[in-house]
Amino acid sequence: MEWPRTLAAALASAALVLIARWWLIAALGSPVPYLDQWDAEALEQYVGMSEGSAGWGDWSRAHNEHRPVLTNLWNVGLFAWGGGWDPILQMMANAIWPAVTVGLAVGWLLRRRSGIGWRLGVIVGATAWGALPIGYQNTLWGFQSQFHFVVLASVVALVGLQGAAGRSAEWWVGLAAALLAPLAMAAGALVGPVVWLVAVLRWWWQGERLPVVGWLAAGSGFVIWVLFLRESADGHAPLVVGDVVTWSAVWMTAMSWPWAGSVVGWLIGLGPVLWLLMRGLRGRQVIGRVEWGLIGVAGWSVAAMMAMAYLRGGAVGSSFQPASRYLDVVVPGVVASGLIVAWMRDRVSRLLRWLWLAFVVTGVAVESVRFMQTTAPAIEVVRQVTVEAALMEVQGGGTGASLQAVGSHPSAAVISAALAAGREGNWLPPILTAPPRALWDLNGALGTALGAEVAGGGLEWVSPMFRLERGGAYGLVDGQARVTLVSAEGQRIELPALARELGPWTEMGAVVAAGDYRLHVGEVPTGESVTVLWPRDVSAVSIFVRQVLAQTGWSLGLVMAGWVFVLALEIREGRRAHFTVMS
Repeated sequence: MEWPRTLAAALASAALVLIARWWLIAALGSPVPYLDQWDAEALEQYVGMSEGSAGWGDWSRAHNEHRPVLTNLWNVGLFAWGGGWDPILQMMANAIWPAVTVGLAVGWLLRRRSGIGWRLGVIVGATAWGALPIGYQNTLWGFQSQFHFVVLASVVALVGLQGAAGRSAEWWVGLAAALLAPLAMAAGALVGPVVWLVAVLRWWWQGERLPVVGWLAAGSGFVIWVLFLRESADGHAPLVVGDVVTWSAVWMTAMSWPWAGSVVGWLIGLGPVLWLLMRGLRGRQVIGRVEWGLIGVAGWSVAAMMAMAYLRGGAVGSSFQPASRYLDVVVPGVVASGLIVAWMRDRVSRLLRWLWLAFVVTGVAVESVRFMQTTAPAIEVVRQVTVEAALMEVQGGGTGASLQAVGSHPSAAVISAALAAGREGNWLPPILTAPPRALWDLNGALGTALGAEVAGGGLEWVSPMFRLERGGAYGLVDGQARVTLVSAEGQRIELPALARELGPWTEMGAVVAAGDYRLHVGEVPTGESVTVLWPRDVSAVSIFVRQVLAQTGWSLGLVMAGWVFVLALEIREGRRAHFTVMS
């Protein structure tokens, strides 16, 4: 029976995608909100949430060309669950959705076809798309769940509607996803036209009679979006492409991943899809439901990038290099091409199959090396600068100027308004919550007392103590000196040396009761007794996600080992089946 192996493959692939993204967040995630989060989240969502006036008008508010209803609902849910605004929590929760997408895709595709080539292609291709840092911006930016939602809804819609029997349970799930897709991003509205186009081809080439009412309903999401949800971003008018040549060059360049920058690479990446369509047109190939679903996914990727090229091509011209966030839309089309190669292995020469695979694998390897050597260090620099800017905002009154200088968007006035509203509503991210003067004084006194050890290299830095929960405090210490809190009653609480920081947060130190404490280094008391206070509670959820992040290193290794074990089982069973047939 194949279903236990199918279930194991789906779960292992989803787990690897999830942990790999959490590992990336642990390494490069910033606790500071970024770019559109200041207006689209803070001012347009969280102010209403904190005041109790939030409603459908807020959740369906237009953002540029989109109405990201699903993202807004998701964010306000995380806001309520986490007890405030926490970008780290957002990023970690967002990573669930690509894991779900990959798990569903692997499980569904393995149930529809057999054969070792197909099964390995599905498992490796889908997992690589979800686990590698291809669309790293969508992983490291809390607002980008909209990309995860639109990919999930679009893939489920196209595979469900094209790959399942009409009016089956899976078909109805696909229809529901098609109606939800426009509420993720504007690109989700393109599912309807792609569904219609594929339905026409199936009827024209193969004479398939499809449920007309159902297909019309599947495209109704597009009609509703055009009539009621479509929004033009006036401020983005200069970004719209002005001529067909530039538009064509931009979308071809984007679709040429993993060799982005070439205007012909897309012909290779999507070549298997085009080849299968040509065979179907000439009547040489009967295309099955699963393959129609893959064609639909590839067609949606192309349509979405064509729309992106039109709306953004005017700013970049023909030299366009796609931002990583757009690649989460491009890569499903390339994966669909790879699966068509696996399915057509008996109809395509081995040389052509290996050449196509070499094109993709070599490109992915080059991009991965570039990410590790160039992109990741640059992200880390930006993260550090952003954290420093956030601390300057805390100490400088929250004018927004420091953070605006780092991110360039939005304006300092917008950031300042968000900071002021968050302080008043007590929901800002922990890093942007100003501590009482007593904590800064305590930190200064401790720094003076430890001056000799700092100079001697025994202690690198001491940061303020942060409150984690009502009646609690958190000591952050980076170095090797033994630091102890001693309460007025004589209770001693060790604050372990902490190895690395996530912004001003680190791996968990000590949570202590509110009260008067004296700080000891070794056995020497330091400074006067002070009352530790902190104006904002940090929920147990925020504490928990940081504890999880601290474990992603060994977790990734364990999950990777499990995934490789699943692949080994697939190879063993494939060989056994082959020898059985040969005998």
